[in-house]
Amino acid sequence: ETRMAARIAQQVGCPLVNLWLGQDGYDYPLTADFVGQRGYLTENIRTVASEFPELRFALEYKPKEPRIFSFQARAADTLLMAMETELDNVGVCIDVGHSFVAGENVAEAAVMLQHYGKRLFHMHFNDNYRSWDDDMIVGSVHMTEYFELLYWLKETGYDGWYSMDQYPYREDGGAAVGESVAFLRTVEALLTDERRREMSELIQSGDATRTTRWMRELLFSQIKSL
Repeated sequence: ETRMAARIAQQVGCPLVNLWLGQDGYDYPLTADFVGQRGYLTENIRTVASEFPELRFALEYKPKEPRIFSFQARAADTLLMAMETELDNVGVCIDVGHSFVAGENVAEAAVMLQHYGKRLFHMHFNDNYRSWDDDMIVGSVHMTEYFELLYWLKETGYDGWYSMDQYPYREDGGAAVGESVAFLRTVEALLTDERRREMSELIQSGDATRTTRWMRELLFSQIKSL
């Protein structure tokens, strides 16, 4: 199936294949060969990626579902597997909702992937309450963390796609995705060079009170008095 996806990508001129290997994991104790099975998974990824050197392969991690434990569960272990392939065209996709469920600070995960060989290949945007992959409208829950994420994507020179990965069960699908796009565009518009310099100074200060005040004043700047 991965080879077929790669061939289709070649035919349509798509430069990247995203791999979510959700069935590669385990459910019960004493049922997984952690060394052997991870080794086979790495070998298979290496085999396919080496056959299509002109394509990039992004490994999308998720801590659980459908397996209770996934071999590619967090940014760090997925980065390690990508590096173990010893191929420059194997990297990582961050699904923001998966990162939240994994208990990560998604901005930190993005910086780590960029720091080790620019291995952040793709982004999936959505939101949730951290307990499940709810695929909600972007920014509906984790607004401040999205500011931090987009700041660091700019700072680290991420130049990949911003993709939407949502599942509007009850909302109008087009409206939900449109709102997500509008949110990201609004945040990007707010991240002017001057504000990015301010954010850099705030980060270096490590002062949570100053940071919270800055975010409050930015978000509610239209309110004249409280």
